[in-house]
Amino acid sequence: MPSRRLRWRRRSTPAGRCLTATSTRATANFCSITCSTAPGKNRLQQHPRFDAVQRDWLRQKPEQQAAAWLHQACNRLFNQPPQADERDFLALTFTLLKNHSYHSNDSAQEQRLMTAIDSMVERFQQLSDMAFSNKAELVSQLFAHLAPALERCRFAIGIDNMLLEDVVRKYPRLMRTTQEALKPLEQEYGVHFSNEEAGLVAISFGAWLMQDNALQEKQVLLLTLDNPQLEEEVEYQIRELTLLPLNIKYLPLSDYLRGGAPQGVMLVITPYAAVHNEPHPPLIYTELPLENRQRQAIRALLEAP
Repeated sequence: MPSRRLRWRRRSTPAGRCLTATSTRATANFCSITCSTAPGKNRLQQHPRFDAVQRDWLRQKPEQQAAAWLHQACNRLFNQPPQADERDFLALTFTLLKNHSYHSNDSAQEQRLMTAIDSMVERFQQLSDMAFSNKAELVSQLFAHLAPALERCRFAIGIDNMLLEDVVRKYPRLMRTTQEALKPLEQEYGVHFSNEEAGLVAISFGAWLMQDNALQEKQVLLLTLDNPQLEEEVEYQIRELTLLPLNIKYLPLSDYLRGGAPQGVMLVITPYAAVHNEPHPPLIYTELPLENRQRQAIRALLEAP
């Protein structure tokens, strides 16, 4: 199956095209549910059902007033008895349709979320030992994604994230650090972010790290011979060393010994003993598990400007 390349760029839109497209698809799916359960749509009407925690959450929403007005108007129009859960369902729909952006005069709920996201970004910096030059802008971007994401998680509304497999396989440390940074926010709001939701946050973090460090995706060459399992494990160990995106390509050892590394490669890794007359870019022989000194040396090369 052909590999999909992740584009680690910050977008001009507040939440980034990837986050916006995913959120838009989720909203479209949700709206189709709204139409199918609208009053008078079918004779065997199905009413939404919310638990006590979900109802309390929705009834604190500023969208509740507009939902109550529309609910009352629809009941009169279709001559239907009132259903409280349908009103709450409308409030949820309005919340998901909302274009979330933070301003200092927004509601106490949004100020609370902004504070929680700020703490999450700070926690990510501590866990990763890396810093963002414009933390406030990053927090504002994450707010645009996490505000609707909280609603989706609380009401078990799934999303599609076609890049998730690549994020988990190619950037395991970035994904794991993101999930760890999200834990206090999950605890505060009593929700759990799915891998799909966490993967989008990880993509955002990765893009900002690349931008802040003025880095391009590093080109790494992994030499192969006759042990695919060993080669895959070496690749995984290399990816575990850094949060930054890597483009790791495979090349047979014999081809490398004949012609050297392709142009643009900054580091060559081999789990097989090899000697090259002109080891440029650097050629590093590895044995698993990687020793701490070698891990530090490889990471320094990967994260160098």
